[in-house]
Amino acid sequence: MCEKPELLITVCSHRTLAAPTAGSFDQLRFSDIPWLQKLVVGDALISRSRSAACTHFLEDELQLPYMLFIDDDITFTPQDVGTILTHLKNGYDIIGGIYAVRGASQLSSYGYNGRLDVDGKIHEIEYLSTGFMGISRRALEKIKAELKLPELNKNDWSRNFPFFECGRCLNTDEFAKTLGDMFKTPPSDKFLKRWLKFSGFRVREKGDSIYISEDWDFCDKARLCGIKIYADTSVQVGHMREQIFTPENVLGVQQQQWREKTIHGAQTNQMNLIQKIDEDLSEFLAQPVNKIREQMNTAQKDLAEEWDDSGERFYEKNTTYLFDLALFNKQEDYFRNRLGQLVNISKLKILDIGCGIGTTAFMMSEQGNDVTGWDINEDCIDFCNFKKDKYKLGGTFTTEKPDFSEFDFIIAVDTLEHIKDLKGFLKDLGTNMKYGAKFYHSDFFPKENAWPMHYEEHAKSLDKWLGQAGLIVWDGRWCIRGQ
Repeated sequence: MCEKPELLITVCSHRTLAAPTAGSFDQLRFSDIPWLQKLVVGDALISRSRSAACTHFLEDELQLPYMLFIDDDITFTPQDVGTILTHLKNGYDIIGGIYAVRGASQLSSYGYNGRLDVDGKIHEIEYLSTGFMGISRRALEKIKAELKLPELNKNDWSRNFPFFECGRCLNTDEFAKTLGDMFKTPPSDKFLKRWLKFSGFRVREKGDSIYISEDWDFCDKARLCGIKIYADTSVQVGHMREQIFTPENVLGVQQQQWREKTIHGAQTNQMNLIQKIDEDLSEFLAQPVNKIREQMNTAQKDLAEEWDDSGERFYEKNTTYLFDLALFNKQEDYFRNRLGQLVNISKLKILDIGCGIGTTAFMMSEQGNDVTGWDINEDCIDFCNFKKDKYKLGGTFTTEKPDFSEFDFIIAVDTLEHIKDLKGFLKDLGTNMKYGAKFYHSDFFPKENAWPMHYEEHAKSLDKWLGQAGLIVWDGRWCIRGQ
């Protein structure tokens, strides 16, 4: 610690300091941040404890300019403390870091309208939690003076000015009812405004009436004095949770790990690999990655302009289609919307019709299936084999039409809408599939303005053609070969 401290770090606790929190303070001792520490213990009423801490801070002979509340179960780094101190020195009167509530169901601090974007930036917010809250001396002096805070417990150990209080916060309807009970004649707006400011009574415009916590009350007090509240979302500290673990918990964790690995492991792995598709294409095509990204971004438009209505021949030697598939498969909802129903399918002989860049085929292979990927685009098949070798993936890839009767399960993802003679294709498929084999298809037929190569007119006849091909339709995506 430096000889001339600027920051008082205060921990209000009615229990022991958590070991990881103590470890955070040990790290801070080796930093060059000018700080002192004060531990406030022995008071189970946290609002009174924090109020007393602020009172002592204002009256201490050192007259430090800034204080920082850190809870006894918060973990942090010297950089976190240094960042908040820098903000305070730069004119922010109340600013803190963010952390999760215990159980991680939500953040402990609230933005306006309940929204707080965690984007690494500073945001003005409605309520900042005191677990990691920095406050300037001038803010406390202003709150004390403008709200005329009374001196409480004047002659005992808990003497304080009530900067932090818990209490009722009524919605406007409940508050109007309370006013009617309190005053025979409704008070003037001027009187009401002053009464609300100095009484400590809290009113909220929206939502239910609530019991407000001491940190929210402090934020409301600050706003009444024109002081804004901020959170730096780049300062993300840890919040410990006390929990008793039993052998049953171990079994639960192991079961969850098994489910994630067995059921979703292949999908997760392919989702991770597809994020590197631009780098893979760069290596495969021996082109700079920036050029690959440019071609991916314009592929849909370029493909639409190149369309010549030649049907399947259009795709046989078309590198643009490779870029279009790469961008499309990389979309955030691609796996959920198109492949979500294919997880946990294993030990089958599978054909992926129109396999494209291999996304579906690789996932099904990783789930323990014998997979063949078939596509008429030579570049796609060459890329699948390149990616297979690079990442040691499974699957066989070909441009030659396979024998449909060899497969237990046939998949066509975003393929049927591209087939000009779809009726004839489905008849060939269904006629040659073996009895009991399943067919899964995920389609998007609309042309709109971007996909002139989609045969939109086929959509209305799809179920009829599937039935004529001997396939029993279960729903919009699943069929089974009947007798």
